[in-house]
Amino acid sequence: MGLIAKLAQIDKKFGWSFLGFVLAAMFGGIAIYTEFVRDTSPVVKYEILSNTKILDVKEDVSGLSIIYNAEDIRKARKTLSVLIVRIGNEGRSPILKSHYDSASPLGLSINSGEVIKAEVIAATTDYLRTNAGIRVHDPSNVEFSQVIIESNESFTAKFLILNPEQSTLTIFPKGKIAGVKKLLLADSTSDQTKETFLMKVVSGSLWVQVLRIPTYVIAFILLLIVIMAPVAYVSNKKDQMEKDSVIRQFNSQVDSSLNELNAEIYEFYKHYGLRVLRRMKKALADDKEFQNLLGKYNALVSEADGNTEPDAFVSIATGTVPHDRMVTNPVFVLKSMLKLGLISKAGESYTKNDERIRAMNEFIRLAASKKA
Repeated sequence: MGLIAKLAQIDKKFGWSFLGFVLAAMFGGIAIYTEFVRDTSPVVKYEILSNTKILDVKEDVSGLSIIYNAEDIRKARKTLSVLIVRIGNEGRSPILKSHYDSASPLGLSINSGEVIKAEVIAATTDYLRTNAGIRVHDPSNVEFSQVIIESNESFTAKFLILNPEQSTLTIFPKGKIAGVKKLLLADSTSDQTKETFLMKVVSGSLWVQVLRIPTYVIAFILLLIVIMAPVAYVSNKKDQMEKDSVIRQFNSQVDSSLNELNAEIYEFYKHYGLRVLRRMKKALADDKEFQNLLGKYNALVSEADGNTEPDAFVSIATGTVPHDRMVTNPVFVLKSMLKLGLISKAGESYTKNDERIRAMNEFIRLAASKKA
């Protein structure tokens, strides 16, 4: 029996549909995540692209002086650094002008030194390239202009900084934007920098997110198969062992010749259980019920094709777990009766095999008592 058939067999053991429950849980979880869990607010991220000293003289050279604003930088143990920072919105919502807090403008500060020059050198759109601006508020603080930053848009700023020679230049994002809980900082120049788990999950464009969906779905299905396959195997083995036990007990209680007569019923029970056998018992116990079954059978044959045998569109496939509609399908039930020798056909009339029917009924009684 294949894995799908095993899963289907497990599914039929519950009053509710297991597969339906899994699908409902999966899509319900996606809906809940989309509506209530997934953060759709803007995500402001500062990323240090470069932090380079452009003045770094290791040796004292006689007569060498570097003057800035009438100060000898070398004697003052200072250096010039170029800092390049990209400021972008990696969230799913745009940053509008109304989102900025004028009392706490977006910008950055440095831990030591002074900003000599600041400018925007690149942007993802012409709008940002034209309108994004930088104002040096004081020697260690700069402020950005209040511009609209759509999702996955950014601008890049370059800063020329005069800072102490022995200090490590560090920046601190500052400012307040509505809906943004924290300004993120990443240093791509550092080997130790790692994105947070949340950033790894939400990073990427819309198309990246769309392409992730089938990957997650396939991974979920594979995980489900890995989890369910052992359960299906154990459940199937247990079910088969129970059926074998019922058959052995029945064999021990009846004549050996009768066991040979019932061999096909045993095999049928192994594959289909008691559901179809009970359906056949009900139809054979009442002549009116049996005639009703024949009427439905003939109607289905006639609708399909008067010249077509029922086997052409309904088969009794060994090893297949019958669908609910197959159990009550008149063609399936009647062909099962013929196959098991419960009835025989001569021309257009059908004759019941009472001996075989009694044996089947006794077997059903024993099997049902073991299931109770």
